[in-house]
Amino acid sequence: MPKHTVAIDYDATITLDPALWRDIIAHFRAHHWTPIIVTARRHTLENAKAIQNDVGFLPIIYTDMKPKRQYALDKGYSVDVWIDDQPEKI
Repeated sequence: MPKHTVAIDYDATITLDPALWRDIIAHFRAHHWTPIIVTARRHTLENAKAIQNDVGFLPIIYTDMKPKRQYALDKGYSVDVWIDDQPEKI
């Protein structure tokens, strides 16, 4: 059973080094954490393809520039740890 949920930003976080983030995401999973992507982007096919190409298949929450914490809660995700280059946007 997953222990915790970690929300990882995409732009200027994962995009800085996608290979590193794939390894980190695998490590979270190995320790029974649930990694998700929470991005301020809008949900489009192009955005989905870009993110999946970088990190594989993960739950992705697209907030369309809305505050991330409340949006994630509204989608049913209680996030324990946030990793974001702009924490003020959470």
